[in-house]
Amino acid sequence: MQDQAKNFTKKIFCGYLVAFILCFVAMVGYASLVMAKMNLPSEPTLIWRALTPLAIVSLILILSPVRRTLSVLGLIGFLCAIWFVLDFGYYLNFHAMTTVNSTVGAKQLWVIRHDILQSFSAILFLPALVFLLAFPVNKRLRRHFETQADKAMWWQLRRYFIGTGLVGVILFTIAFSVAWVTPIHQKTHDKYKLKWVLPNQHWLSRFSSTGFVRAFGIYNYHVKDIYKFVKKRISHRSVPQDYIKQLHKIFKSRHLLNNIKSPLFGTAKGYNVVILQLESFQDFVLGLKVGGEEVTPVLNRLLKKSLHTNYLFDSSSVGRTSDTEYMVMTGMLPHYGVPTATNFATNTHNGLAKLLHELNYKTHSFCGSELSFWNRNVTHQSYGIKQLHFQNVIAHEGLLGLGVSDGDVANYMAKKLKTLPQPFMAYWISVTSHFPYDHYPKAYDKKFNNAKVPDPIVLHYLRSVNYADHVLGELLKKMQAEGLTKKTMFIIYGDHDAGWFASQHMKGFIEKRLDKAEEDKVVFMIYIPDQVKKLLKYQPEFKNRVGALHDIFPTILHLVGAKIPKAVYGTHLFVKNCERALVPLAVHHKAFVYKGAIYQNGKKYALTPEECKVEKVPAYQEALFEIFLNQIVHENNLLPKIAKELKP
Repeated sequence: MQDQAKNFTKKIFCGYLVAFILCFVAMVGYASLVMAKMNLPSEPTLIWRALTPLAIVSLILILSPVRRTLSVLGLIGFLCAIWFVLDFGYYLNFHAMTTVNSTVGAKQLWVIRHDILQSFSAILFLPALVFLLAFPVNKRLRRHFETQADKAMWWQLRRYFIGTGLVGVILFTIAFSVAWVTPIHQKTHDKYKLKWVLPNQHWLSRFSSTGFVRAFGIYNYHVKDIYKFVKKRISHRSVPQDYIKQLHKIFKSRHLLNNIKSPLFGTAKGYNVVILQLESFQDFVLGLKVGGEEVTPVLNRLLKKSLHTNYLFDSSSVGRTSDTEYMVMTGMLPHYGVPTATNFATNTHNGLAKLLHELNYKTHSFCGSELSFWNRNVTHQSYGIKQLHFQNVIAHEGLLGLGVSDGDVANYMAKKLKTLPQPFMAYWISVTSHFPYDHYPKAYDKKFNNAKVPDPIVLHYLRSVNYADHVLGELLKKMQAEGLTKKTMFIIYGDHDAGWFASQHMKGFIEKRLDKAEEDKVVFMIYIPDQVKKLLKYQPEFKNRVGALHDIFPTILHLVGAKIPKAVYGTHLFVKNCERALVPLAVHHKAFVYKGAIYQNGKKYALTPEECKVEKVPAYQEALFEIFLNQIVHENNLLPKIAKELKP
């Protein structure tokens, strides 16, 4: 009788085991099906695609009550299937992946709910329905089992489940260990990067949700996303009141400075705002000739009609381009430890586009990269940008480097702008002049060949900058032909330094010295075709103004005559050098800008002929403390709280 009971238990267990294996196969197969429907290459190896389903099945076997094990497995499988259905609909409309940490994404899903339902094929719902069959099967097995088994048999079956689950955990550990040390293929814009890299070195997966899915699969993407969400909630800590008081002091001082009116206040009130963010454009390229050829002929012509400063510094950090987007759109410094765009995208920001939208502006962003790169499907929405025009909607003749070429984006943008109601805000993020600077049309291979350029990378950089400058000129021509330059303000700037420059690269190449401070200066211009005389009148005072990228946000608001929010770190660039606040520059080693000069390693380096009376030079520790407080704001999403407390 006892042997008969054991045999019966083993048969029941074998039935369950077959069901578990079928669920495991279904989970792996369904994820592959969804990726195929998204037209995402099935690059993840089987081992990467199977890891999470193996872990799920193993943990359910170990932790779930025997009588409900199959039901729990069916429920988990059903929820995964539904989540993937949402992934499919979201990707189809936004070319990015959903995230558990984004209320923006949830709102977007709700807005497009009808489009999602219309775009689904029946095959996507089939796996979800199959997983639901686990409930009646579990119920039937349970009834059948209860009539023939006693508690001893239940405990025996429980031991079988736990043992099998532990085997699954061991298999998972071995598989993950093997996968983690096995090189995987990566597709990157940078031909100098290796094609086969270890998983932790994979480039695109760090900056793009779809890039991560392509490399590691849809399950692992969501596991990582949930982990980041939980970690952020757990790591949340209370902020000492002394820190809050110091933050109040900083923001109040900036607010007083931003209330200073200049002769240009409201000059562009009601004007269209076109923000042109140029990839890796450093200040020294302006006016530079190589082999008798101008590197930036378009910008050189604009210099004669624009307001520009020679001393706008790159204050980005590990997020680089995305950090600059954050600074220009919020007036805040980025986090200096991790990319702000991927770690704090759902924080509450001031949002330049939000503020302009309140002034009846229609807000648009344009970029040739894929939408999920640098998490822009989330960040741009959080800044208040209503319409996003990225690789998925821009007509092009092929990709160039990081995405659609700047030329194709400019063509698309010019056509789009003429259809928009005014006033509008158009934010263009160029990409073609990105490192390694050799993603330009073949015609540019002949550029600057007659010059003695000391380093090949310098030659590539000059060509890519020259191409981007040409595209900028074509965009302006097309806008002018459509009458779009009237009542329009252009803000033109470089997003960060080129990242590779050092004095030895430029030795004997250009006359002016490129020390560390010079290397981190980026292009900055304000061009208002209808107000050229007014701008040029102010230019002698403005040309030596010292600032950083996060100062662009309040500068734009000052020019359109809008109220600058109180909780803003930047200061508009019409505040004189001798009145400006300290600006920590994490891109430097122990350096900060203060009253028109750079202080580095305890030494002062005068940037301009203007001398400011300084009663007390801040210690570098004060700059570090401001950076630390800035991190606290990001990590605890303090901006809404502080903004509320700063109200009179």
